[in-house]
Order: sequence, then structure tokens, then C-alpha cells
Amino acid sequence: MRYYEFKFKSGSFKNFDSFGNKLMNFFIPFFIFGIIVMVFYETPISNYWWFSIAVKILFFVCFVIAVLLVKRYKEKPKGVFLYDNYFDIDRQSVSRGHTFKMNYRINISNIKCCSIEKNDDSNSGLLLYHLMGGTGDYFVKVNTNDDEVFCFFIENQEDFVENVISRANKYRRKNGLEEI
Repeated sequence: MRYYEFKFKSGSFKNFDSFGNKLMNFFIPFFIFGIIVMVFYETPISNYWWFSIAVKILFFVCFVIAVLLVKRYKEKPKGVFLYDNYFDIDRQSVSRGHTFKMNYRINISNIKCCSIEKNDDSNSGLLLYHLMGGTGDYFVKVNTNDDEVFCFFIENQEDFVENVISRANKYRRKNGLEEI
């Protein structure tokens, strides 16, 4: 197992990212709480005597979840863990735009392409939607056979890409597939 920490342009970028992710982790449970209460408030169920008690209990549960999410973000490592057959992108944050998943596992057998890309205007839309963590001038872009894209800024990008490609090609040779 190899660990690649997310890379940031400076300490202030890292602090800003950390603060934003902690804030997001804290407020997402309350956002969900608000939606649940709004939906049920408009129904006859809100007229029952126990509804206000249920709302208070739900609020307390959301608060506990929020505190646990912030604590998890603070204590767990953030970066990419490369294993023999897969790698994990551990963000500890629910801030990715189109899903609430915190961490992602990508099987080496599912990789179509892995490369280092320059962070410029031509990639701004790609990074806006697919960024997993970090900041910098160059980022790692991983395309899967499922047409998913993962982009992240990590330390030792060349080493990571080389290891992923060699492991993917080893798998492909073993199974009679074309190499990357």
C-alpha cells in the first residue's frame, strides 16, 4: 500500500479547503433535516402531538451526525491510497457536486486511462465537476471504463501514474487485453 497526500499550492489554500469541507460536513445533515421537516410539515402528520417531539429528536440526531462528520474530517487522512488491485480516494468530505459519497474505490481493472494534466482554462469545467481534492499546476486524471472521471492533485504524481499504469497493464496482460 502506498499513500499519496493531497497537494495544495500553499498553506492558505489547504486551510481554506479544510475550513470549507468542515463547514460542508457540518451543514449537510441540517440541510437534509430542513427538507424532511418541510415535506412533512405540509402534510396532516404535522398536526399530531408527537410531531414536534420527532422534529426535536431528528434535529438532535442531525447535530450528532454533523459533529461526527467534522471530527472524521479532522482526524482521518486525506489523499489516495494505492493497493495492488485498486486505489481509494479518501476525501472525508461530502462536498462533491453530484453525489454525497465521501470516499471512492477504483479497481485497477476498471481503468481506461491515467495521466497528468495541466491545470489551465481548458480543464476548468472538468475540475469543477470532477475534482476530488487539492490544488496545484498539474493534476492526475483517471478515466474508468464506466466513463467516470476522477481528478486530484497529489504529491508524487509521476510515481502514482507510473504505478497505476504498470498495475493496470499487468492485469490487462494477464487477461489478454490491450495495454493502456
